[in-house]
Amino acid sequence: MRYLFYCLLSLVLSISLVKAQKFSLKVSGGTEMPVEIFKEGYKTGWGIYGTGYYALDENANLLMTVGTASWRTQQSNNNSGLIFLRTGYRQFVYSGIYFQGEAGVAIYTGFWGNSPTRFSYSLGPGYLFGTKERKGLDISVKFNRASYRSWLSLNLGYQLSL
Repeated sequence: MRYLFYCLLSLVLSISLVKAQKFSLKVSGGTEMPVEIFKEGYKTGWGIYGTGYYALDENANLLMTVGTASWRTQQSNNNSGLIFLRTGYRQFVYSGIYFQGEAGVAIYTGFWGNSPTRFSYSLGPGYLFGTKERKGLDISVKFNRASYRSWLSLNLGYQLSL
């Protein structure tokens, strides 16, 4: 039931953001590298994300991210993963350089399938080429955490203005 609630909430927020005139969308993918205790049992994985941005002004954005990340275990090659729904804030500090933070929920999938939904967050810097038009190539590095799992993401994406 709570998964349905999260999906409906995400749909309502997405529709309200699309109606806004200051909206942009970024699709990105990247490498997910386990750190700390998490790296002892899992290989480097991958992630795919979709992020909607609502511009508060030229340098500040509210955001909402939906995405998934997956890893393989080192011994048995079982797939384990997370589905994310996060909201957050992005602040440009100089030209195309920005800092972004997000918080929300992570839903376990695959080998972790029966585990409950957990709190998740990410934060890190990035660079958006084409800041004035709110579209262009985007490169970011983020520290992520969900439950006791921590990892670094190196993402490459494209942001377009709607």
